[in-house]
Amino acid sequence: MMYDVGTDYGGRNVPVIVAAKIMGKSPQFVRIGLQRGILPIGRAMKINDKNEQYDYYISPRLLAQFTGGVIADNKHESIISDKILTSANSKEDVEE
Repeated sequence: MMYDVGTDYGGRNVPVIVAAKIMGKSPQFVRIGLQRGILPIGRAMKINDKNEQYDYYISPRLLAQFTGGVIADNKHESIISDKILTSANSKEDVEE
């Protein structure tokens, strides 16, 4: 699996819903795993001590390492893969 972080994320945050789709899990699974420090793909930070709201950061590199994916940047797009993550909208194109 290849994640095009150069175009889509530039090393920035991967949305929870996209990470969940890549992992084949629910977004709630990802959120709770990050809150408990169980998933080594990023961090969950409590926004306010008065309520239970969290903010999430998911690293493209840590996500790829954890899921066994290969990260490609624009210089290495010729790497053969079965999938490429093309947008933050959870769309995947299958390359043949």
